[in-house]
Amino acid sequence: RFRFLMDQGVQRSTSELHVLQMDQAGDVESWPSKSDNPEQADEMLRAVAQFLANSADSAPVSMIAEQGISASGKISMQEAPAGYTYILLALPYDRAWASLGRALEKSTFEITDHDRSGGNYYVRFLGPNAQEEAGWMDWLWGSGEDHPMAGQMFLVTMTPQDELAVIIRLQLQDDSLSFDKRAEQDLLALIKSNIN
Repeated sequence: RFRFLMDQGVQRSTSELHVLQMDQAGDVESWPSKSDNPEQADEMLRAVAQFLANSADSAPVSMIAEQGISASGKISMQEAPAGYTYILLALPYDRAWASLGRALEKSTFEITDHDRSGGNYYVRFLGPNAQEEAGWMDWLWGSGEDHPMAGQMFLVTMTPQDELAVIIRLQLQDDSLSFDKRAEQDLLALIKSNIN
């Protein structure tokens, strides 16, 4: 037997599909917390993913994904009463940590060190020139110009808000340097767009 759970995705208008497999048949009401046969559950998930990929343009698949799923996502940028901006990510700590690490790399941050238990990534922002194509950041600083924060060292902190959400902050490692609100928000928006 299989149980399928469709959940709100991290980014807006996305969904996540979870599959749970149980060997026992009949009218069993309590499902295990993990699949009895993880390989069988993974195989079913791959089959469903392939079906969805093959049917991406069909209305029934789109309607399934939209049922009961809000368009808000599990991630947002917030402003603290103290005036700084942060990312609120509604994921458990372990998954949020892994997602943040991948997002930093996709956002052209070089991870120089990390402390998982403390929730800290020590990073250097490489800027848009580190990518093969600079992309959307060109319009902010003009093509050919370096990003004003390129080469700077940052501390990215991730602290639990509760069991199902974390707060992500970005701060310059050198407090003597200027880091205005626009630069903070631009870099956080870049990171946010790559978290999934």
